[in-house]
Amino acid sequence: MIGDLFNYWSSHGGRSEIRTKRFRRHSRRIQDRVGDLTQVAQEAIDAQRVVKAFGGQAREALRFNTINEKTRALQMKMIATEAASVPLVQLISAAAIGVVVYYPRCRD
Repeated sequence: MIGDLFNYWSSHGGRSEIRTKRFRRHSRRIQDRVGDLTQVAQEAIDAQRVVKAFGGQAREALRFNTINEKTRALQMKMIATEAASVPLVQLISAAAIGVVVYYPRCRD
């Protein structure tokens, strides 16, 4: 019986690996976006006089907002991935406990 549960866990372990890879991929992208956001903000701060002199406020604001929106979208994907994985793990655990509790009764 324990062997059957182990085989089940090992055969379905790939699903958690997919979630982990997706989570890492989104985390990496978010870090890259935050780096881009910081760079844009630093460039705007350092070149404030040049931006004002040539009327580039609108362009810099659009650039900042675009990167900020991409970062927000990636953060939402990461939250959705995390939110989906917790109930799934709980469901699998509850099913395993149910099998462990029910299986001995069937043998009697």
